[in-house]
Amino acid sequence: MGAVTESPVLTYLASEGAALSDIGLDHGVRAVFGRTPTQFQTYYVTPDGRAVITGILWDLTAADPGRRNVTLRQTRSIPGVVPTVAIGTQAAAALQQQGQPAVEVERVQAVDGLSLLANAHVGVVGQAGAPIVYMVFDPLCPYSVRGMDELRPAIAAGQLQIALLPVAGLDNHNNGQSTLAARSLLSVPPEDMADAWTKVVQATRRRQSFGIGILTGSDVQLQDNKSIAVSLGVESFPTFVWRQPDGTAGTFVGSGGVQQILRAVGR
Repeated sequence: MGAVTESPVLTYLASEGAALSDIGLDHGVRAVFGRTPTQFQTYYVTPDGRAVITGILWDLTAADPGRRNVTLRQTRSIPGVVPTVAIGTQAAAALQQQGQPAVEVERVQAVDGLSLLANAHVGVVGQAGAPIVYMVFDPLCPYSVRGMDELRPAIAAGQLQIALLPVAGLDNHNNGQSTLAARSLLSVPPEDMADAWTKVVQATRRRQSFGIGILTGSDVQLQDNKSIAVSLGVESFPTFVWRQPDGTAGTFVGSGGVQQILRAVGR
């Protein structure tokens, strides 16, 4: 693949065992998708081929807001990147036989998804009194990790409270580690979940065990969170959800949305 062989960075990543795939030219930029056993990342190759840029490519001129996240559109069809929601055990099993990632949930009645957030199992980080924004995330999703890192200054400044709602959507990509990571986070006190998430991410990068005891009942809590995520229409991670003044849901998908979220909650 020319994009790899012409880039020293990508050549090095390939030599370290990363599986790299050219996913095409979009908006004049060559995109390469990289995958290791525990992580994945999209790389954008500079015109001279000597460097790459990691991150999310946005097209803010797109009339359809759902198509502004170019990276999400480019990677949606790659197995393991965006989990497929399967209603019921049989549907999930059928998808898994096809090699497709699936988040399995039980059938739920059509209800106001926002009202279900009161029943979610979450960890909260931020100053009391700040607007609450729910973050639905997979603990091992690199976009979720990046999204949380971007939020930290706003959290520290008292502008936001983040209710961390862990789910597991990438098990087919990481051999079930997402479920173990999510259950680990659900096994610590809510006020400790953010720090536990950092610990899980660091342990994963070092290929070490999480070092967090998994409590009985965390599997039920995880299933509850999955059902709520489906009711909210979550399709990818991270998804941010908040209640707007008119009672409807405000949402943002992906990283890079801190300023938009702050404006939406009046901060």
